[in-house]
Amino acid sequence: MPRERGDAAARARGGPPEGAVGPARRRIVQQMLTESLVVALAGGAAGLLVAAWGLAAFRSIAPAQFAGLPGIAGVGIDGAS
Repeated sequence: MPRERGDAAARARGGPPEGAVGPARRRIVQQMLTESLVVALAGGAAGLLVAAWGLAAFRSIAPAQFAGLPGIAGVGIDGAS
């Protein structure tokens, strides 16, 4: 059977063409992990920026309302948790 007919038959069955070669499983997993790491780092950086902006907004909008709360002066962003 000529190769063209085999490919047409595979397409008719809904499967991949005979002899189809894709990326190795290791390469796919490596790419997924790399993409996940990039997205996680970008999300973490965006979260820190939003937290810093929100803390600055909180301190400027209502400092007198929350001044009496215990520990409010120590509220901030650090690497402790």
